[in-house]
Amino acid sequence: MLEAVEQQEMARRAAFMMALRAKNAANHRVLQALEAVPREMFLQAKCQGNAFADRMQPIDCGQMGLAPSLIARHLTILEIKEDHRILEVGTGSGYQAAVISHLCGYLTSVERYRTLVELASRRLASLKRRNVEVVLGDGLMVDSAWEDEGVVYDRIILNGCISEVPNFLLNKLAAGGQLLVPVRGAGERGLSQVLLISGSGRAQERQELGFAPYLPLVGGTAKKM
Repeated sequence: MLEAVEQQEMARRAAFMMALRAKNAANHRVLQALEAVPREMFLQAKCQGNAFADRMQPIDCGQMGLAPSLIARHLTILEIKEDHRILEVGTGSGYQAAVISHLCGYLTSVERYRTLVELASRRLASLKRRNVEVVLGDGLMVDSAWEDEGVVYDRIILNGCISEVPNFLLNKLAAGGQLLVPVRGAGERGLSQVLLISGSGRAQERQELGFAPYLPLVGGTAKKM
């Protein structure tokens, strides 16, 4: 009986990965990283049966986890290298952080909800992802909880929509760095325009990557949860 269940799960996982490949959303390296991370581990018990569904899923603290194909597409565009230092704002369940950890050198992930920080940290530790640090703090302002003076990042990823990119985040980009940010109110039906920002100052370039569903990214740290 147990063997039959395991075989069924393996078949569902294989079909899930084949569907992602069919969408041409990701390169081989990103697909390998996605395949290495069991999404069900990052979902609430009542949602674990939807782990192989390519759609957003509710997570703790009233938040939503992004669809795997969206994560795959954006990580492919960012071309994360093995020596890259990454900043992620909005850890959520920790699923995307786990995927990124298979691609980069080191990841700092900032989350405003203590519950999400604790859950993500435990999940990542159980998967032995030692190149990830999950920090409770405000990723939208200079915060001594996570911000080290002089440290810059090759890629910065915001997992929620905002109306304006804080200048200090742009200043945290390394030479040749890129920042991915969903812009609030730029699309129809509540969708956000995802921008890829490269360079700084007058040399800054902004590329539109299309519209996607994102919850607003809120500043500060939550007093509860």
